[in-house]
Amino acid sequence: VIAKLFNEYFMDLLCISKALLQFSSRFSSLPTYLPVSYRIFSAETSFFLKEANQDFMRNSSLQSRVESFFPYKAKRPPILNASYGPFSVEQVVPQDLMLTSNFFGSANKFTYNWKLQAYIMSNKIYLSKPKVQVLFYIVGRDWDDYSTTERLPCLRVFAFRETREVRGSCRLKGDLGLCVAELELLPSWFNPPTVVTGRKKPPDQFEGSPVELYYTIQQGDEKGECTAEDIRKGNAIRPGKDGIDETMSHLQRIGSVSLYRGQETSQLTELRLDGNIVVWLPSKPVKQGEVVNVYVTIANNSTVDQFILRAKVKKGVNILSAKTSDPRQWDVKQEVGNGGKHSTTTVISKVIALPFPCFPLFRSNSLFNEVVQMNFEIASFSSLSGTQPITWQVEYPRKGTTDITLSEIFICQKDLVGIVPLAMDTEILNTAILTGKTVAVPIKVVSIEENSAVTDISESVECKSSDEDVIKVSDRCDYVFVNGKEMKGKVNALVNFTYQYLSAPLQITVWVPRLPLQIDISDTELSQIKGWRVPVVSNKRPTRDSDDEDEDERKGRGCTLQYQHATVRVLTQFVAEDSGPWGQLSYLLGSDWQFDITDLVMDFMQLEDPHIAKLQEGRILIGREVGMTTMQVLSPLSDSILAEKTVTVLDDKVTITDLGVQLVAGLSLFLQPSAASNRAIMATTVAQELLHTPKQEAVVSTWIQFSDSSVTPLDIYDPKDFSLSAVSLDEAVVSIRQNAALEWPVVAAEGEGQGTLIKVDMMISEACQKSKRKSVLAVGNGNIKVKFGQNDADSDTGGDYDLQNIPIDFTNFPAQVDLPKGSAGMEENDLVQTPRGLSDLEIGMYALLGVFCLAILVFLINCATFALKYRHKQVLVEGQATMTHSHDWVWLGNEAELLENAADSSPQQDEHTTIIDRGSGCEESNQLLNGSAQKNIQSQVHRCADSGGKLGKEQKPEPLHSPTSKRKRVKFTTFTTIPPDDGCPTVNSILSSNDDDIKWVSERNKEMV
Repeated sequence: VIAKLFNEYFMDLLCISKALLQFSSRFSSLPTYLPVSYRIFSAETSFFLKEANQDFMRNSSLQSRVESFFPYKAKRPPILNASYGPFSVEQVVPQDLMLTSNFFGSANKFTYNWKLQAYIMSNKIYLSKPKVQVLFYIVGRDWDDYSTTERLPCLRVFAFRETREVRGSCRLKGDLGLCVAELELLPSWFNPPTVVTGRKKPPDQFEGSPVELYYTIQQGDEKGECTAEDIRKGNAIRPGKDGIDETMSHLQRIGSVSLYRGQETSQLTELRLDGNIVVWLPSKPVKQGEVVNVYVTIANNSTVDQFILRAKVKKGVNILSAKTSDPRQWDVKQEVGNGGKHSTTTVISKVIALPFPCFPLFRSNSLFNEVVQMNFEIASFSSLSGTQPITWQVEYPRKGTTDITLSEIFICQKDLVGIVPLAMDTEILNTAILTGKTVAVPIKVVSIEENSAVTDISESVECKSSDEDVIKVSDRCDYVFVNGKEMKGKVNALVNFTYQYLSAPLQITVWVPRLPLQIDISDTELSQIKGWRVPVVSNKRPTRDSDDEDEDERKGRGCTLQYQHATVRVLTQFVAEDSGPWGQLSYLLGSDWQFDITDLVMDFMQLEDPHIAKLQEGRILIGREVGMTTMQVLSPLSDSILAEKTVTVLDDKVTITDLGVQLVAGLSLFLQPSAASNRAIMATTVAQELLHTPKQEAVVSTWIQFSDSSVTPLDIYDPKDFSLSAVSLDEAVVSIRQNAALEWPVVAAEGEGQGTLIKVDMMISEACQKSKRKSVLAVGNGNIKVKFGQNDADSDTGGDYDLQNIPIDFTNFPAQVDLPKGSAGMEENDLVQTPRGLSDLEIGMYALLGVFCLAILVFLINCATFALKYRHKQVLVEGQATMTHSHDWVWLGNEAELLENAADSSPQQDEHTTIIDRGSGCEESNQLLNGSAQKNIQSQVHRCADSGGKLGKEQKPEPLHSPTSKRKRVKFTTFTTIPPDDGCPTVNSILSSNDDDIKWVSERNKEMV
């Protein structure tokens, strides 16, 4: 009985679930939305986004539209505007959604693009000059905005070594927003570490001792200066100690430097004259009056025993002397010639003895032997910084001379530490590939002196890009740019800048659109719409109207069937190769996001065959005649195709099956961060349905559904090709008037009420309308509520939406209401959707889950009831004796014979009753009830009986005329008595039987029953 009941419940559930799924699929499988227009203002670069795994339920309601956007660059807070018809709403993007740092001064300055960068001027610090210099500057700050008067913050820098620290500070200032912080390290810091933790070996003297550098930002005093007193108390590197300032939680790591006890080695530049002679000159600049030492060396493997070296210098450089480094090995003679503008020295060198094996070779280089040391004096210079050239030439007796080689000695009155190239931004978005317009970032190069003075040297530097297929640099080195001819993007692409003997790289990331671009079309197969006629635009000469032609024929003659429309957008991802050896791709925002670049490529979109379809305003695809064509996005700089997609215009016709109607009395806009990316922002616009003042007006938003299951907003069709008329179903609540400007009906509030009060008819244009009858294409109904003195946000009734608390998934809308059927045989309007608390699919699934739970509950109640009866029977027979295990017996015969012989049979104490299966199928489980005492018998599972009739042990065949051949075959089994575990016996499945089946009974069972 229980199994039969459960089977009935299960079949009912299947029927219910099937009906619910069919019902829910009708309403929640439609990608509909409120067709509002989004625009972003006050942003230099911004994009609307499409998420790869975007939740379909975000845009499945006629009342709302959800879009994600990304403000990439903005000097002011961006403003998002949403508009539909006469309604418009806009909202400033809050700074907390844009992750704007508030460390850069007053709150009235927008610092969305600002980032702080730090440069360590020298990573090697020597005991002779124990000073660390760190340059800070603001990236993303507009250098041309001279109206900035904000007070930039102070920076405090900390150097940590073991348990000790050194501090320094500086304040950001100037047009570039930079400063240099100095740290004077203690002499004891250059000693080896006092404690070596773990198994770490002491650092080698050539490796240096590491020192970690950190910084924190603090606001200056009332005058904008950095506070002189120490704002940090206690042990800085032991957080948790008393007195630690809360600013310590904002410590940012800069990097590390290495400390060396030895003296700084002199830096020399190698100048190779040929395969034998190498000249070594100082790479650092020299000052006026200083003597420059130049070393002439010869390669160890050279066989040259005599050479003549000539050097020519300009006026302002005096030739002092040339002396041999080892008189025992080389004989050196010098001849000096002075001219008007040049001076020349000739050094004749000749080997007089073989070199000693243990002779100390040239300084620290074991590949060369030092021959001559030449001395020059810088007497004068023409500018604060410049160079003095020296030309070199080697002559070998009986072998000729070598080519002239030029070297330069840098002259400068300043002690420069290094140069730093500064970029206004550290990223370039290469949209030139899409638009053909160059994208550039300004560059400035500054030099840092030992006294931390900063000088702009942008006019005196040289530069070169490491890969011009990624980024290029201008001839004057004042900006880097991309012009659309680049082949790839890269993370931290390098542009090298050189000033005298100093050089420094600029790292900048270049993002490029991933090719091919993706063309997203809402419907790639367009058909004619049956019954929808539109005027024909033709250049043919009109035919002469005949006298007997009626007015209807003249109107219909210049009309043709309308083709379906589709929305178009172009998407891409911005990528850059990693700087690592594998060149893996990095994605701007992540690999799940695509950028809508339709506005950038709109001028370069075309259809290969414009006779088949046409593109209107770059976003609407319209069929024109049957055929197949390709939509393409062309490169603005070449003949290459950046994207293409096939479009088909079919020969078959579709019909309009439904008209979805949404009343819009106003718009509400909400912004919130995206759950998938902290840089993306999600915008939701909700249509207000509540009319709360008399004569308040609402407009109609409509969607049409076709017989091919596609849906399209009616807004993308030309208003001249159709007309809408509305009828109020209750004039006391709302009235209808036709707005000449909108060309669509307008609903006005008259009195309080709610429900499906608007009926909307869609008809063909008047030019193609026959006068005898109106051609109605579709009929829809709209829901509206009028309650004076109450806004949508204050409404708490079932049909309204709480505009103050919008969930992220935007499915908290009231359920779909039943709509009256339209006229002319139209089916029920499936597209009209009101704000939903739960989607139809969710309602169906929840209902299905409830029915399942109810069925399980009924099943458990039946099981519990049976278990209670079973235990009650156990209590009744608890005092009776337990029988020993014996064979079961059965009665074979008809029911009448059984009852007739029952009186003559005496009951026995050890009788058993056996449940017999007829062997017609697979015996799944058996359960036996003992005659004297109820026992829970273990179920036994048997194999399915085959054609031989094997059950358990193999049975011997009986003769055809055996006395037992007409009786039912019975299997006798002895079972072991097992006490019940939980008092609930196993439920067995009993096959149905006929009236002539074998009847069996036990006398003791009859007594218990």
